[in-house]
Amino acid sequence: MKYNQRHCHVCGEKIAESSEHFIPQAVGNKGPVKLWFLDPKTKQNGISDYSHINYTDGFFEKKLCPKCNNRAGRKYNNAFIDFINQLKNSAKFVDEDGLFYLNLKDVYPLRIMKILFNMFLCLNDFEPQEIWKPIQDFVKNIKLSIEDISKFPDVYIYYNQSDFGRISPYCSVIELWGSSKVFTGSEVAWNPIGIVFSFTNNGQFEKMPNIISWGKYDFSQKRNLQLKIPKYEVLSPYPFAYGDPKFIEYDNNKKGKVYLLHVPNDLESVAPFTRLLKGRKFQV
Repeated sequence: MKYNQRHCHVCGEKIAESSEHFIPQAVGNKGPVKLWFLDPKTKQNGISDYSHINYTDGFFEKKLCPKCNNRAGRKYNNAFIDFINQLKNSAKFVDEDGLFYLNLKDVYPLRIMKILFNMFLCLNDFEPQEIWKPIQDFVKNIKLSIEDISKFPDVYIYYNQSDFGRISPYCSVIELWGSSKVFTGSEVAWNPIGIVFSFTNNGQFEKMPNIISWGKYDFSQKRNLQLKIPKYEVLSPYPFAYGDPKFIEYDNNKKGKVYLLHVPNDLESVAPFTRLLKGRKFQV
């Protein structure tokens, strides 16, 4: 995989010179934000430590060209903002299993799915592989729906009730002991939502609704949809891990979890391991 500092992650052709808030500012990514990242320049004995960057008006990166950035803002963002607002307002009613009912009214499922896959492409710090071309085409073409779901990862969502966000680029997590599960995917989370893009189905996210079918609707179709969503807390830098960081460390050691990820050759760049975000605006 070639590390990308120049090409747009959606069209793959033009220069990525647009400062993209791929978590939209209108859903909380604004104001002072602190980002912790694995810093290759701190490496000692093969192990890197975390450093941080302060952003004054939301977290952003240059992953898109102006045309692709403008398309997301003009065509998809309003539908996604409405979805997040409805999510916030529905999160107060929880059942005995810790799930809450989300009743969505007059939402545009296809537009929401397009902004989610726009995020997926922006999550990763390397040029998209050829196998991602169906995802790029899906995001670029506003009217294109998903006809073959097998070419796309499953998309799971949860309610993130912490005031931390997390950015987890494409990686694999292997359990060496016990169940020997393997998970491959990526994740983006902030308050109030978490989104998991999963290329493997081993039951790890069985409580989360899989909304990949939203990609089959037409661009102009509105729908009333009902979901049951779990509430989790993002408190650890480890991807796809929720709750008390001490328990997560214990569980990682117990199961012998190994995290496989792409690290760029450019040591002046932020290493694309999971990053934590925290800002005053990342709260409901």
